[in-house]
Amino acid sequence: TKGAENKPGIAVMTMTELLSKAEETGKSLSISIFEVQQEHAYDLLDPKHSEVQVLEDCRGKINLKGLSKVIFSK
Repeated sequence: TKGAENKPGIAVMTMTELLSKAEETGKSLSISIFEVQQEHAYDLLDPKHSEVQVLEDCRGKINLKGLSKVIFSK
């Protein structure tokens, strides 16, 4: 959950920790964020929260077509 400004949720705390670790180590980090509601996936990095297409390959691996990605690097 996102939480509130004075009490951040798990998503905000996780992002803060990941970005802090990437900065400490000098590593790059690629992040995508999506939400699943009633069997539909939505791109939370897209301001319109567009629906993304969920694809499954023959090995059962799930791919989200059209999902945004942000790259953080030092």
